[in-house]
Amino acid sequence: MKIKISLIVVALALSPIVHADTPKGLGIHAGLNLADVSMNSSISTSTMTGLQVGASYDSEFAPDLSFVPGVQLIQRGFGFDVGMTAVDLKITYLEFPLLFQARFRGASIVPFFTGGPVLGLKMGTSCSVSGGDCTVYDDSQVKTLHMGLDIGGGAIFPLENGAGISAQLRYHLGLTTVAGGISDPRHRGLLMQVGYLF
Repeated sequence: MKIKISLIVVALALSPIVHADTPKGLGIHAGLNLADVSMNSSISTSTMTGLQVGASYDSEFAPDLSFVPGVQLIQRGFGFDVGMTAVDLKITYLEFPLLFQARFRGASIVPFFTGGPVLGLKMGTSCSVSGGDCTVYDDSQVKTLHMGLDIGGGAIFPLENGAGISAQLRYHLGLTTVAGGISDPRHRGLLMQVGYLF
């Protein structure tokens, strides 16, 4: 009898979490972007780590389907070698992800798939080398606009106050070239992001 009562108490205590509604509306997020490029040449590139911070707004247009437009500052780029010198090129973009999200509700954790186009506006570039200034790359070669596609997934952890914590992983596939004259590089990236949904 005591065991049954204990189980009922535990079930009642957890019920607000299990049946908490998935938060909708404004969200803020930050993450790390493992960035690289694909190129039509034999030039070898390497991954560099950039930062990402932004906000989004969740608008549900059908059961378990949402449109999630956002704005973010993100560092993209790549590493490469010039002789014995390692170079990291970082390009900071103001981006507008226009993502769609499919959620699978019914439990305390809400998994989802997400994807959609991303539009970016170059805010600036920085180039660093081991042991000195970067003189091997011309900022004017980097195009002002870029477009790509994001696809990925994650999970939302609803809280009792109606808010939530989110975690997601998105792969970025660049559709436009980053710069001219160096074998048509296109952005690639793996974004690891966490956020808070109000």
